[in-house]
Amino acid sequence: MPVIPQISSERDISKEKHEDETEGEDGEIIRIPLILQPLHKMLKYLTDLVQSMLLDVKIGDLCTVVPHTDSYIFAMGYLLAWIELLEFISSSPSQIRLGYETHLEEMELLSSMFSNVFSFMPENPILCLKKGFKLESPKKEDLKLLFIKPPQLNSVPPSSEEIQSIACYVFATALRTVPASIRQWWNNLDRKSADIVNAVTSKYVSALLCTAEIQAVHENEKQFENLMVQARPGSREVIATYTIDDCAIELCVQLPTNYPLGPISAERRGKVVIGQQEWRHWLMQLTTVLTYQNGSILDGLTIWKRNLDKKFEGVEECMICYYILHSSTLKLPKLSCHVCRKKFHSACLYKWFRTSNNFTCPLCRNEFAM
Repeated sequence: MPVIPQISSERDISKEKHEDETEGEDGEIIRIPLILQPLHKMLKYLTDLVQSMLLDVKIGDLCTVVPHTDSYIFAMGYLLAWIELLEFISSSPSQIRLGYETHLEEMELLSSMFSNVFSFMPENPILCLKKGFKLESPKKEDLKLLFIKPPQLNSVPPSSEEIQSIACYVFATALRTVPASIRQWWNNLDRKSADIVNAVTSKYVSALLCTAEIQAVHENEKQFENLMVQARPGSREVIATYTIDDCAIELCVQLPTNYPLGPISAERRGKVVIGQQEWRHWLMQLTTVLTYQNGSILDGLTIWKRNLDKKFEGVEECMICYYILHSSTLKLPKLSCHVCRKKFHSACLYKWFRTSNNFTCPLCRNEFAM
């Protein structure tokens, strides 16, 4: 029987603390907290074991794990480890979340997790409800228990359905926590597999996540000054109206029926009182946050509003990305060229220096003095 590696002592961890790190967009090194490094080490090991179990299992097939076996222990440990890691990522600040996700992608743990967890999910969720949650006659509306209720260990005897029900929860948690990564994984699947994942997500999870997104906006709408927000759960829409003086700018964000797999749409309503090109840039930034950076609607609206605030305060946009707020760091352009006086985001300028292999201003090409 393979032996699960023991968690390193605090002394051992300190020696390895520079191994698990990734580079941020502005060149800053994002180190994975020491408390997570043993979990990463465990996940690497368990991932290899689980993938060997699922070697001949394709998406759409069900891998039934028999209780009281080594496979059951490894599958359970794998799923529980991912629950802990996803919950940790979910509770972290947005910029740190992006760093963690990048790190996990570089380790090739995320994409394999999506496929592995999906293979553990049940063909008939009703059976999991009946055995795992002790429901005599489970109804369709009870299915949400599988995807939103954390697993209650030791509440029922070990069973194949227990693994399946926990897999449902992990899959839903991943959809909620790292939607951009799971969307990319889904887009890279073959047509048949993608259709299967889409059908399961749309039928069991999308409505729950859409409701949670809309509800979060509704609960926080009063925190925005000069911004009126209308949440429309029925149409999965959020209408935001920014008002300053006699000017009103309206934005509509709509979630797809297969959220978060499908693209989120963001479009203007009514007249645009700012430049068309600038408006397109802001819509593109909003879409980027929602589609590629695991941002919530609330995150996107916050960035959109801050862009408008700074625009009307007279803040100039970065002359590289043409955004006022950087898409990832959310910082203002503060580094200015001593010759042309144009300002840039530190992240954009760092990327320019790195890709161009010189330290000149992107506009006037004079040497850039930091």
